[in-house]
Amino acid sequence: MGESLIGKGYTSKDFFIYGNDGTWKVNALYKGNRSGLATYLKVTVSTNYGMEHQNDAIYIFRMDVKDVNRALLEIP
Repeated sequence: MGESLIGKGYTSKDFFIYGNDGTWKVNALYKGNRSGLATYLKVTVSTNYGMEHQNDAIYIFRMDVKDVNRALLEIP
């Protein structure tokens, strides 16, 4: 049996924003990892989620500077 995705270092988290009345700012504080290698963060922003005209924008961020809070993106 193969190793789980979490055991390989893959994790995911979903956030759903409804009734957005303003701009959301997405920040991340990278705390490092055991290997010392960079970590990559994939963010998918979907508009019109679940509808026929759903649009997905995908952003990839290289997280390699430890203990630095980074402003990643803004969602209007």
